[in-house]
Amino acid sequence: MNIDALIARRTAFRTLADLLNAGGRYRPSCDVSDPDMRAIADAYDAAQEARGDARRAYRYGEPAGFHVGQRGAMWVNQGRRDVRVIAVRDGRALAVYAMPNGREYAVELLAPITHHDLHLNVRNVSQNNPPAFWRRDVFHYFGRPEPRRWRVHVAPRRTLYAGAHVSGAYAVEVMAATRQEALAQARAAYEDKHNPATFKARAA
Repeated sequence: MNIDALIARRTAFRTLADLLNAGGRYRPSCDVSDPDMRAIADAYDAAQEARGDARRAYRYGEPAGFHVGQRGAMWVNQGRRDVRVIAVRDGRALAVYAMPNGREYAVELLAPITHHDLHLNVRNVSQNNPPAFWRRDVFHYFGRPEPRRWRVHVAPRRTLYAGAHVSGAYAVEVMAATRQEALAQARAAYEDKHNPATFKARAA
């Protein structure tokens, strides 16, 4: 059944266009425990997002926990932003929100997406160096960061601190997307010639 037929059968509106253009800042209330109403809510939200309208369906009847595609809103970065769940793992949710310039940012949700203080219950997630738990999902959504040139300072017998002059220390340059990858490459190069047990490095 197409969305217009579903809307005509389950609501007082005839088509999705009628629902989108309802006056008075109207937005539909949908019991999303019902698959038909969830489909209507999803279609409404997607259409409003596509045309730049901030209105979203009011959803109730959400099952416990998170699910991919779940939406909400929170106050962040000096404005009210739409937030959308893009990954769920072990009961934890990774979501994204967009700034007016179109750039998206990732956050981990620490409370239900409908929580009235959701903005106080999020943890920022780096796109370039995400925590191991979310690394696969972040890179799948945003793509892997472009490699950059890292200068890795290596001290065979002790850690080289900024500004310190350590006998036997040297530096290598590697191309890597993250600090951890740069250090791993430096370690691999070091192990070709030296005792790995003495390896210590700092990337800058």
